[in-house]
Amino acid sequence: MLSILIVDDEKLLTDSLKEDTDWAAMGIGPVYTAYNSRQAKQMFEREAINLMLN
Repeated sequence: MLSILIVDDEKLLTDSLKEDTDWAAMGIGPVYTAYNSRQAKQMFEREAINLMLN
């Protein structure tokens, strides 16, 4: 499966996208979130991210 990182400073939007989308049906999982560029960079350093939605 592919992994995805959702990045946006709007926490409500980011969390809604993560929870309300059937990522597994699209062959995507796990789903990570970040709320700023610093967090996104840290996530890229820790996890193997295949896709990023910004």
